[in-house]
Amino acid sequence: MKLSLTVISILIFLRAFSGEPPGMTRDFKIPASQRVQQLDTLSIIADSFFIFGPDGEPLNAAFYEIDFITARIQLRIPEFWLEDSLRVTYRAWPVNFSKPLFVRDTSLIRLPGPGEDPVSIPVRTTIPEQGLLRFEGLQSSGSITRGLTLGNRQDATLSSAMNLQLSGMLTEEIEILAVISDQNIPFQPEGTTQQIQDFDRVFIQLSGGGAQLTAGDFEIEKPSGHFLNINRKARGASISYASAAEDSLIPGGGKLRTSVAGAISRGKYARNQIQGMEGNQGPYRLRGTENESFIIILAGTERVFVDGILLTRGVENDYIIDYNLAEITFMPSRLITRDSRIIVEFEYAERNYARSMLFTSNEVIYEKGTLRINFFSEQDHRNQPLFQEISDERKALMASVGDSIHRAFDWNFDSTGFKNDRVMYRMTDTLGFDTVFVFSKDPEQAVYQVGFTFVGEGNGNYRQISSSANGRVYQWQAPLNGIPQGTHEPIIQLVTPKRQQLLSLGGDIRLTSQTRANVEYAFSNRDLNLFSDLDKDNNPGHAFRLSVIDERGQSTRENPGWKYTTEFSYELAGQNFNAPERYREVEFERDWNLHTTSPTDEHLPGFSFTARHAERGMARYRFQAVLAGNQYSGYMNRLNTHLHLGKNILEYQGSLLNSEGFRKSDFYRHRAGYTRNLGFINAGFIHLMEDNKIRPTREDTLSLSSFSFEEREIFISNPDTSANTYRVFYKQRIDRLPVGNIFERGSMAHDYGLRYNARRNPMHRYSFQFVYRELEIEKEQFPGEQSERALNARIDHFLRPGQGVFTSNIFYEAISSMERKREYIYVEVPAGQGVYVWIDYNENGIMELDEFEIAPYPDEANFIRVFVPTDDFIRTYSTAISQSINLEPAQIWRQAEGWRKFVSRFSNRLNYRIDKKNQGGLAPENFNPFFTDIADSLLITLNASVRNSLFFNRTSPLWSIEWTVMNNATKSILSNGFESRDRRSQIWRARWNVSRQVSLHMNTQHGNRINESEFFARRNFNIRFYELEPSLNLQARQNLRFTFFYGFSNQENTQGETGEKARIHKAGLETRMSFPSRGNLQFRYQLSQIDYPFAENTPVAFEMLQALRPGSNNIWSINWQHNISSYLQLNLNYNGRKPPDVPAIHTGTVQLRALF
Repeated sequence: MKLSLTVISILIFLRAFSGEPPGMTRDFKIPASQRVQQLDTLSIIADSFFIFGPDGEPLNAAFYEIDFITARIQLRIPEFWLEDSLRVTYRAWPVNFSKPLFVRDTSLIRLPGPGEDPVSIPVRTTIPEQGLLRFEGLQSSGSITRGLTLGNRQDATLSSAMNLQLSGMLTEEIEILAVISDQNIPFQPEGTTQQIQDFDRVFIQLSGGGAQLTAGDFEIEKPSGHFLNINRKARGASISYASAAEDSLIPGGGKLRTSVAGAISRGKYARNQIQGMEGNQGPYRLRGTENESFIIILAGTERVFVDGILLTRGVENDYIIDYNLAEITFMPSRLITRDSRIIVEFEYAERNYARSMLFTSNEVIYEKGTLRINFFSEQDHRNQPLFQEISDERKALMASVGDSIHRAFDWNFDSTGFKNDRVMYRMTDTLGFDTVFVFSKDPEQAVYQVGFTFVGEGNGNYRQISSSANGRVYQWQAPLNGIPQGTHEPIIQLVTPKRQQLLSLGGDIRLTSQTRANVEYAFSNRDLNLFSDLDKDNNPGHAFRLSVIDERGQSTRENPGWKYTTEFSYELAGQNFNAPERYREVEFERDWNLHTTSPTDEHLPGFSFTARHAERGMARYRFQAVLAGNQYSGYMNRLNTHLHLGKNILEYQGSLLNSEGFRKSDFYRHRAGYTRNLGFINAGFIHLMEDNKIRPTREDTLSLSSFSFEEREIFISNPDTSANTYRVFYKQRIDRLPVGNIFERGSMAHDYGLRYNARRNPMHRYSFQFVYRELEIEKEQFPGEQSERALNARIDHFLRPGQGVFTSNIFYEAISSMERKREYIYVEVPAGQGVYVWIDYNENGIMELDEFEIAPYPDEANFIRVFVPTDDFIRTYSTAISQSINLEPAQIWRQAEGWRKFVSRFSNRLNYRIDKKNQGGLAPENFNPFFTDIADSLLITLNASVRNSLFFNRTSPLWSIEWTVMNNATKSILSNGFESRDRRSQIWRARWNVSRQVSLHMNTQHGNRINESEFFARRNFNIRFYELEPSLNLQARQNLRFTFFYGFSNQENTQGETGEKARIHKAGLETRMSFPSRGNLQFRYQLSQIDYPFAENTPVAFEMLQALRPGSNNIWSINWQHNISSYLQLNLNYNGRKPPDVPAIHTGTVQLRALF
């Protein structure tokens, strides 16, 4: 079958290249919620443009306006479609007609000189040599590098890197786009912007004639249809083809759209439901489908909903996300409370087994209808486990549990022998219990490597303890009266290989000019355990959907009128039907109070009637039922209206649910709003309420799952079209709890908000938003809860008056948040590829957390630090501020005389950023970002950086002076306690160009380097230092420069009783010789004389000496860079050093680089 698909795909692709109208084909999806979008950087061919709604039908022209020249689209999408996406297809011209197009650059036009022609255009006499890929019509960039590093204290290591970007036309009909890289480490973008760049994507794409072939990384998007709602990132190959006219291969002469993909799945789908916490904007931790604690989310795959509303990523919008830590944080504009319902759907990297994927989507479009067939298959390869070894015993265990995969637990320990870089245990018996593991550093007994799993408080016999070991340490807790006293067990949850498949067949047919029908059948096959032959009867399932839509009338802006749409629908979901991803509304179960005790067939009949007017709005009535055997039957009536009546806007979205089954419920909810346009402002109110009465069958008492709340909001705002916008609002929410057969008030919340955005003046822009919340708790209803207050604030301000003499850019933010305690471990990597070096301070031969330092030399850097998040949180209040201020009087007084000329020689640059988290709630000092006393016990984390530089005569070619004040402070909370670093210094720099050949430089610096650790006492120090570094530069020839330098530093540890002191003298020579177009040679030699009569094997000694030793230290290096050609470069680097009483250390690197 695979061979047949391959042959068919190749034939389709070759056929497609036989001919196609000019233009580059685009086919992608856009979010319906974004009103204005830029589709392309090129102009669009008007006749080729099509846009399809979420139902797969062409979108009514009344719902959008498009400018084909600028490729900019403006959407007017109904509210019930805002959570969906729209499909756009078109061809683009090779140019942008909205921008100037010329053959000759007009900037080359100039007045003729003596003896010159009246019109003169410079002509290039040489053509610059391009890179390795020199083909007409192709644009390439990037490089390939191969290197070898070796030394007498490290093994030889190979390094390689390749990055190639290629685009252009291979032939007149075939376009190529390629991004190729051999980067093995995934690089994920920061999830702080609305649009992100997928840096880790590697692919080659050929397109032309309506076909597109992609090899490498690509995305599989939702095809047309109802049940197969997938969006996946994959790595493999895909081919797609869309015929421009009726294809002779298709019976009946229809148009063909087809795509086939075979790939390795890059991620696994997961869905998290999180209940918000009062006043906590995050971060909220996301987990995998197997309840994995530590996962990596694939960038850009998340969909985030709060209270059923789809949010937008970005600092300026609703939320930001850390893909590597799987943590989501909400912005001040989106206040999170205890009532917030958070749902996050995403893909994450899961590598238990090799997982393959097969996908095909085929659609034939006729004049009166469409036929389609979609197939998706994703399966784990049970005989290809990744990053784990599965023994025959474990396979037998998984085979015995069938679909009850939650029972697949096994012991998680292995006798590996002692390893000094791991946490090792010995096995013992205690108090009548055998197989008890005890942490040990004894190489003779500590031969077990043990993995622990969190099983809940009071369900385990081990508990994590603080330790200096390079990893987590767990300690045995003896049971008390037979009751476990711990939280962890030395077991592992085995993950079974799975298979998920879905085949859907469907089509649309136009019954009359006004009526069309849609039908779809889906067959699913889900196997939760490929190791087991048990429970296979519930693997296959089926589903069916039928809808008939009748549209009458017409409503466009050119011809306004009423358009009426009537729809009858029916859906069947079999009891064993399982789609790969969710295809129903995001809060379907909550909307219907749906709770079935066992799988059963579900029938969903429905009817809707919609009236829409291009100018007056729309009204829609919908009836729907959910029938699930004798377990559940629910009937819902919905009414949605959005009406424009003159200067008034009326909105209503309401529903009434009546359900019966094992319990009965009456659920009424609505959102009603009124807005009045008063000319320069809009005023209105919003009323939101939900009343959900749930009772056990044959009882009148309300169930504890019943709830009721009412929310009122009044607001004032100005029109969205204004350059400066604002919104002021007040919101009140009352929550009621079930007591007997009635609701009684349990809490009341008040929200006060102000948002303002000024963009009219580009030289003075600012925006701010404040949301203050008060929560009042009724003690009788919530005896364990407290009334709370929360304040979220954000300010952005940019100012650049006049001619740029003064420029300021400031950002301030204050939100309630949580801070997670973190742990870290050190992992060994090949020498030269790490950051840290291990120094066995206590000489016990075991790696401990306080024995790793930042390596001062590359040959010693053979460890990296990996942070491991925990599930321990601290409630904090987060404040952040950053500002940059530039002062340049020379912008206006450069040509002035007198005191203005003198002042113009000064300039100043101030940059600072402070990000801190405090305990103490809304205490006044928590709003002050400059209150950063590290010793304050309420200060949980701090990351502060301040740098101010004052310059005098900076632009002078003769001399200049600079004074810089720096302060960098950090404080973080780890599982072992707090750790902080603080560096304060003042730097003076002076420059004097004695002549064109001779210049003098003088640098001085003094300050303190402070380190505090709550758990590791020997890492506490306060080093006061002073440094002096004069240098003489001699430009002997144009291509030859000598630099003679001397340095003196005096350091003293003022903390503790030892009082370590170090005096260091260094002197040396640096030579640089340049060879035009050939390369350059650089040589450096330094002699350091160190006076340090104290113990060398301490963190203080390492901080002062930077891996050198008392006495005479010789350090030298030679670097040669040779340009073999304009696109081929050879680099040779050699480094050496000779500390006292230690053999010389040599390290060399050879690297060849080719430019594309």
